[in-house]
Amino acid sequence: MKEFYYCGPICMHLTRLADLSSTWSHLEIEGALDDDNRGEIENIVNNLFEWCVGPRWNASRICLSTTKQWLGSGRPLYQAAPSEIRHIIETVQQEMAEQEFFVLARDRAHYFDKNNLFGSAVAASFPDANDDIQEAGNCLAAGRNTAATFHLMRVAEWGLRGLCADVGLIRIRRRKGGQTRYTPIAYSQWEDMLNQLPAKIDAKTEKLKRGPKKQAAQTHYYSLLHDIKGIKDAFRNHIMHTRVSYTSMEADAIFEYVKRIMITLAGGVQVKEPTSHSISRLVIQSARWGVGDPDYHDVTEILRGYIASGVPVRASINYFADRFPRQHKHMVVKFSLPGDAKNVRTHSFKEGDLIKFKK
Repeated sequence: MKEFYYCGPICMHLTRLADLSSTWSHLEIEGALDDDNRGEIENIVNNLFEWCVGPRWNASRICLSTTKQWLGSGRPLYQAAPSEIRHIIETVQQEMAEQEFFVLARDRAHYFDKNNLFGSAVAASFPDANDDIQEAGNCLAAGRNTAATFHLMRVAEWGLRGLCADVGLIRIRRRKGGQTRYTPIAYSQWEDMLNQLPAKIDAKTEKLKRGPKKQAAQTHYYSLLHDIKGIKDAFRNHIMHTRVSYTSMEADAIFEYVKRIMITLAGGVQVKEPTSHSISRLVIQSARWGVGDPDYHDVTEILRGYIASGVPVRASINYFADRFPRQHKHMVVKFSLPGDAKNVRTHSFKEGDLIKFKK
């Protein structure tokens, strides 16, 4: 059982109880609690009961339960309220003092204890990945960046298995000792799956007639194949063999990279009408991403796919596998106008730039 305690709301409720007790003592109010004050105490007690969850709060929950019974009695008196409130405050504070709390940085709190970080479509399509997605977020919130990346690689494996299932690759075929053996996808290596996926994707896309549907399928499947292979080569192999640790900035980028892939997988093939944006009237001759020669990575096909689909894209590892996470990168794109292939122009985009072209 996971136990996450938020001391901020607990302290806020205790402070409000102390204020009420001080006010009533100062004014020397007598008689039974009126409905408004009785309701406010009851609301605070109920909130504290919800926040103080788990075996570490046994005394507090017993104390709060007793207060609920007192409030539910015939005529709880103002004179008895200060001692009742003091009992709550002392009990909760004592149990708080016996625990240790972790302070989340404000800019990391949005990752913490969220069950839908990749969106509802991914949660519904990949329910087995939900725990690892949530744990990746918790690790990012706590500054455990390498651990977050480990969980993200597990998420990516669910995505890889989903891609295999989508194209009909349900087991890996291997020849050994003159015999053919089959291994279920769940027990297969990434390398084997990635080696046998292209033939399955080819078989699926080649059945389609030329046109928007076939183009969308090619963009969808080959871009995903490229991206998942990039995850394997850039991140998974290194983290699984203890070769690398990650900073928060790097782990954030990997989180967004895996998130985009999982959203794409959950969305399936999307057939879109050609965009009227000026980019669609450009011909991408080549695109290279990296730190410079000889370490450029060819991303021509994946860039063509994004642009043809009308997807706004940046020169960023959110979109392209990063084999050099600690070095500055850029993208060099060569393009031309339709019917003017000889007039090739070149544009360099810095890391993070939105890819836009001027004629």
